[in-house]
Amino acid sequence: EWVGPTMQLLVRLLGAAAELDSHAAAFSLMNLVIERMGDHIRPFVSPILQLMPQLWADADGSPLVRIQVLLSMQRLVAVMGPESPACYSLVLPAASSAIDVANPESLSLCEDGLALLLVLLRSAPSAEAGAPLLGLVP
Repeated sequence: EWVGPTMQLLVRLLGAAAELDSHAAAFSLMNLVIERMGDHIRPFVSPILQLMPQLWADADGSPLVRIQVLLSMQRLVAVMGPESPACYSLVLPAASSAIDVANPESLSLCEDGLALLLVLLRSAPSAEAGAPLLGLVP
């Protein structure tokens, strides 16, 4: 009963925070809640993932914040499991950007981007569902 309001407040805090430390603390707490709740976080995964592309865009030029976004995406995709193809449109642009060697930030983001790609591949319900992911590999 407390998870929904907690996640909503954390997401609002992430949207309003201007300082790197505030972003890092909010993401750290969000990731902790996601990790500890396990499958119980499932009802909140979709609304949280809906906000990730905007948080990614807002963090342009802040690789440390973008790393936190990638870590959150990894945890949320893992919770989704075989239902993860439903979130591809939300997470693939960030994963693609993180591992794109033409992107100057990729030096900082590549490891976490590849980890997200690995979680996506492991969560794909079939080889056919995971096929779009292989196109991202450089």
